[in-house]
Amino acid sequence: MLLLQQHLLLLLLHQAIAESFPSFGALIAAFERAKASGSRTPGLLLADLTEPEGAGKAKPRRVGPTMSKRLYDLLTCEDPDAIIEAAGEAD
Repeated sequence: MLLLQQHLLLLLLHQAIAESFPSFGALIAAFERAKASGSRTPGLLLADLTEPEGAGKAKPRRVGPTMSKRLYDLLTCEDPDAIIEAAGEAD
């Protein structure tokens, strides 16, 4: 439900994330593994996820780098006073 509340995160993209990471724990663990592996861009983990097949689009939408980074910040930030900036539309 938290994902659906994020501005402009479409239902079909929410489904793509939920299919890849069935719990927030799994998603957060994946972000942490990406960071621990030395990845310079752990926040882009979700960027290339796309809508499921048959969504009725000629070109399926992607989560995209902006929304992926926003979700990374939201789920991994340890600063309770941090402001997570609004993201633009899905790419």
